[in-house]
Amino acid sequence: KKLEKIYEGEDNDAKETLIRIVGMPFSIFDMMDSMSRGTISSNSTPDYSYSGVESFDIKADATQSSSSTSVKKDYSTTNIQVENVDEADITKTDGDYIYSISNADVIITDVKDPKNIKIASKITGDLGSVPEDLILYKNQLIVISMNDENSTSRYNSDTNVRVYDITQRESPILVKKYELYEPYYTSRRIDNHLFVIASGDLRKEDDKVVSYYEEDGTQKEIGYDNIKYLKDVNTRKQTLISLVDLDDVKSDVKVDSYLMDISNAYVSENAIYLLNYSYSNSYAPPLKSLYGLKGVIGPFTYEEDDDESGYYTEIYKFDITKNGEIKYRAKTKAKGETINQYSLDEYNNHLRIALSSYSDGTKIMIFDEELNKIGETESIEKRENMYSSRFIGNKAI
Repeated sequence: KKLEKIYEGEDNDAKETLIRIVGMPFSIFDMMDSMSRGTISSNSTPDYSYSGVESFDIKADATQSSSSTSVKKDYSTTNIQVENVDEADITKTDGDYIYSISNADVIITDVKDPKNIKIASKITGDLGSVPEDLILYKNQLIVISMNDENSTSRYNSDTNVRVYDITQRESPILVKKYELYEPYYTSRRIDNHLFVIASGDLRKEDDKVVSYYEEDGTQKEIGYDNIKYLKDVNTRKQTLISLVDLDDVKSDVKVDSYLMDISNAYVSENAIYLLNYSYSNSYAPPLKSLYGLKGVIGPFTYEEDDDESGYYTEIYKFDITKNGEIKYRAKTKAKGETINQYSLDEYNNHLRIALSSYSDGTKIMIFDEELNKIGETESIEKRENMYSSRFIGNKAI
């Protein structure tokens, strides 16, 4: 009834209060109107491209001074886990413009004047490519997409990365594009270095394992000798880590390939941690079925522990050098599983990780820079699941 009064214009004060509290990114009145016309249903996800961005005049707070002549510009950014490590999102803003994904397009909206919000430009997605994430850096907008079933590419679910120069918001210019032949997993930006991680099954083409990617329309080889095989890790999964220098987008993309699977990822300013869950007695097909008898011998070793059966988390650490390149550092495993990226934290160069095992309960383990275990709490609440974990300073929740 309250909403009906607001909708009919009979309760303007409530309307202002509602918009102030909810902060809707689209007009709730247009949504109600479209629902009544059958454009969207009450239980469906609203199409943000329908009504766009609308503004309302909201009365000033009673505590606000009427003599104030200037307003400090402030705006929200993506909620990130690690300071100085930017994460992708479906919406970004620089305070003057909002960059958002709408279906297969990316919309750049001019919000400098709240009373005259307008669309500055639209980046139309490639045929069969659906935007997943956005990253904003200075006057560059990075659009990360995945192919769908309508794609003209060789494979579905490949990762497409596009870098646009948005100095002129009304006319974005594509300055770099590349495609990784694995599904998109996650991405991070640290200063001018963009990391995009893709992971999936190894593929064969003409009886050969695919070991290349595409950059600016040119096929480039990774090469079998550059696909790192970790000893005693039998898998047909491949993880690709790409690096782009956003201050020099004309330079070549750097792509590293590792034969490993990913179940979770955590990135600090100094390192990338990739996690994989496994059962101690699990079996994977031999690599020789893909590579022949000779196989691929990589530089890494892994010592198998004679631990009891159960689910384990394998942890791979990669250092991030000053120029942004990554270098494999160490590997270990621990019993139990994490929930998400917030189950990990780097503190004083030590990795802290919250692990849960139904039979053993929940505990926190601490590893040094070489992933040697240096601390461990007692397990709590056996036969109960962990639903959330956070690290705040020297405390864990």
